[in-house]
Amino acid sequence: MNFVFSGSVSEKSRSQIRYTIDQGNCRLYLIDGKDLLNQDLKSGQLIASILADVEKGERRFIFTSAVTMEDVEKVFFEARERGLSKHAAAETVALNMGKLAAILIERFHPSGVLLTGGDIAIKTVMALNVTGISIDREILPGVPSGLLTGCTIRSIIATKAGGFGADDAISKTLEYLTYRI
Repeated sequence: MNFVFSGSVSEKSRSQIRYTIDQGNCRLYLIDGKDLLNQDLKSGQLIASILADVEKGERRFIFTSAVTMEDVEKVFFEARERGLSKHAAAETVALNMGKLAAILIERFHPSGVLLTGGDIAIKTVMALNVTGISIDREILPGVPSGLLTGCTIRSIIATKAGGFGADDAISKTLEYLTYRI
């Protein structure tokens, strides 16, 4: 089983997600950004959904709060209504996406995880309470991978900057994580 957690709302990341979904064999979980802003992770419901999908044969999952610009604008509108800046909203969403990633990684121990967006990588490592990621290779240019340090989780962790890479960067990384030897 492999997970992608995209904390980036850049057009490049959204395009890469759409490309990957269009290739098939991957389940998209569009997490409501307002829930992340409200710190309402709904992790129990999400875990139940993932378990049901695994029983149906799904093995690759993408978790994001934004596939379209409209998804991004909804969160920023909600933030404005609460008197939050875009920066504060983005920070809260990243923090809670990192917490959600940690919950799912600890629960499912996926063989591979791609964290795309710098904030999501940092927030996930913090939420897992690990010391970092020991990088051992580069899957694609600018997409390093390695193992978490300071814990017993053995998932391969790859990271990618949100606004970086070709449209197939997420898809190719998932292929590597799925078929690596």
